[in-house]
Amino acid sequence: DYDSVLIDPSWADAIARHDRSPLWTSYEEAVAAVIGLTSGTTERPIGVVLDHEQVLLQAIFDLSQRFGTSLLNPLPLWFAGSRNHTFGALLKGSAVCFHPMLFSAQELTEAILASKSTSVCAVPTIIRSMLEISGERSSPLFEGLDALYCFGAPMLPEEKLKAKEVLCSNFSEGYGSNICGRISALGGSDLEARPDTVGRGMPFVVLQIVDDNDRVLPFGETGTIRLRSPGVARAIYGGRARASGDKLKDGWAYPGDIGALDGEGFLRLLGRTS
Repeated sequence: DYDSVLIDPSWADAIARHDRSPLWTSYEEAVAAVIGLTSGTTERPIGVVLDHEQVLLQAIFDLSQRFGTSLLNPLPLWFAGSRNHTFGALLKGSAVCFHPMLFSAQELTEAILASKSTSVCAVPTIIRSMLEISGERSSPLFEGLDALYCFGAPMLPEEKLKAKEVLCSNFSEGYGSNICGRISALGGSDLEARPDTVGRGMPFVVLQIVDDNDRVLPFGETGTIRLRSPGVARAIYGGRARASGDKLKDGWAYPGDIGALDGEGFLRLLGRTS
């Protein structure tokens, strides 16, 4: 059992006024739930429009992750990885505790060690900072964690292996995009064997590597990543898709990344298309 804090009781009145009819009866009538912004690390951010079903489907992709009884999240919810991870934990019955967003690596480390949280999500910058202060150790710093998840940007192979050795033996990496949710995951023996990749595609994700003319390339060749999955967004806000970046085309989502796929299903990230 977990304590609940009711911040604003007005939601109860809103529910009481609803006649319990479906929010929509077709995709054409679907109501936008979230307009998520891409990071804008390579160009001006664009808005990815998700309806309620897509928000749910992207969160369901995270149900394969291990959360335990509680997730400690130091990341803002406008970040798609953080939002999906949070909703996934809640759907799995875990409590979610938000750490203040302005913090040092030492403060977050102390919070993890002092809390009863069983999983933590982070981005590579946070992981690198915690590695810097952890020093050389004979056992992982966070032995009590069922999982330490990292996503949001690429990591070097040696950083992943070091995080698994020094921070948490259950360290794993996720690769995803605002435009489609989780794409692949890397953890356990796969991380030890193929730390140069971002793992294998998630269930129900169809991954392809294509050339500039959208022709599928053989395994091992480098090209543009595209995919189909239940969580793919239905629109780009204002139709402002990028010609050589994040876009939707003929039912495929293009997260704007360059990569290569091998015969075992492992995906390597090799750059951005824009």
